[in-house]
Amino acid sequence: MREIKYIKDVADWSKTIDANKYLLANFTASWCGPCKFIKPFVDQLYQKDEYKKIEFVRIDTDTVPDVCTQFGISGIPSFVLLELGKEIDRVTGDFQADLPLALSKLAQRAAGDASVEQRASTVQSAVFKDVQKFIPNGFELLNNIIHFGDSVALNIMALQKNNDDIKNVLRENPKGDATVYTDADSQGLFFVQLNNISKVHSILLKLSKPQAGENTNLDAEELEDECQHPSVVKVWANKPSILSFDDAAGDTNAQNVTKIEAADLPGWYEVKLKYVRFQSVQTLNIFVDGEDEDNHTVIEQILLVGVSGDSAKSQPINTDD
Repeated sequence: MREIKYIKDVADWSKTIDANKYLLANFTASWCGPCKFIKPFVDQLYQKDEYKKIEFVRIDTDTVPDVCTQFGISGIPSFVLLELGKEIDRVTGDFQADLPLALSKLAQRAAGDASVEQRASTVQSAVFKDVQKFIPNGFELLNNIIHFGDSVALNIMALQKNNDDIKNVLRENPKGDATVYTDADSQGLFFVQLNNISKVHSILLKLSKPQAGENTNLDAEELEDECQHPSVVKVWANKPSILSFDDAAGDTNAQNVTKIEAADLPGWYEVKLKYVRFQSVQTLNIFVDGEDEDNHTVIEQILLVGVSGDSAKSQPINTDD
């Protein structure tokens, strides 16, 4: 299910304004009780078909104070509705009655606007249905809250020549074949930044034995004789940056270590995490290695399963308490 994103900074806000003609800005804060109370209601509104031409964003007053000042926000939660970056309505009370009313008025304006497309469908994706058996009740896929700009992949190559973004392997619905392989040896490292502090339950790896084609970077012989699935997966939470390969490979006390002795190909492999260690996650380091250090390790897709929390950027430590 698609999440309402949090604005990271003024530049992110400017890009969001430019990209969305019709917009609802939800001003909030991590310490605000009424904000937490109204959050599920706003999330439900975001999923409604009638509002699909309106983008929703959340703005934490502590994280992006300049935007709050721009709109003269004096109390939260507050909701500002915009068209072409200009405020056309504001809701500061009686949210369950006034917010749907204001949204419906904006939706009427957007409905006849052929220049604006609907947001991506919020129905369950095909891949969600494919992995649903691995997702416990109350949990969801977290890939839509990955901040791809701050995420990193090392020693990773795209199998398809026309895949110009190796981080597509981390997308819930990548366009085309997102398969990647380790380049120089069997080891690969992923640093994943989440927009929201979240509970991470497991990591799902789609493993396959890909076929060569005119568009693949590896030929048939390489794919047959020099490729393998991961045999070891190590995971660390909340490291400030990506680990070095020496540190990752040599750390025998990683927060989670999974050895893959057998895997059905093609198919999904569930890396179950020690859930108590992954309760408040902002970043993940994911290290993969294969059995033969001279071979390429191949992964078709990586999915994260968990529960999305509040904005990762809106959780400062309160030193006054």
